[in-house]
Amino acid sequence: MLNISALRYAPASAVLPYNFMEMLRSLVRYQESVCHRLNTN
Repeated sequence: MLNISALRYAPASAVLPYNFMEMLRSLVRYQESVCHRLNTN
């Protein structure tokens, strides 16, 4: 079970990499969808 107070006081350096990876994943998904659209046309 996660400790909510520990998460609340977690340093930004622990939170930023996760958000950065999520942003990269969404960018890759967006590029793949655009390429797929271009290939199907």
